[in-house]
Amino acid sequence: MYFSVCFLLLSVYFLYLSAYFLYLSTADGVGISHNPTTGKFTIITKLNNGTIEVFNLSESKIKKIDLTLDKSSYELDLSGNAKGIYVVNVTSNGKSSNHKVIVE
Repeated sequence: MYFSVCFLLLSVYFLYLSAYFLYLSTADGVGISHNPTTGKFTIITKLNNGTIEVFNLSESKIKKIDLTLDKSSYELDLSGNAKGIYVVNVTSNGKSSNHKVIVE
């Protein structure tokens, strides 16, 4: 049991690190971890005073999250939606960036 808990904690830690390094390697300051995904993914950003919006390819808004000063990681779950391609739009301080997420 002890080893299972340790392995689980290490897995979560390495997942966070991989998402953080993905964030550091992007020019717009937004990283997405687990893409393609089965539905759950994480957006890492230091941006604030803005929004994260998720759209399907029919341009219907699926989710909207406000960026806050005290958070840099936002977990989203699209597992209740159809498989396919979604567009994540991150807007902050008058600038916007789009990212593609694939739900398998």
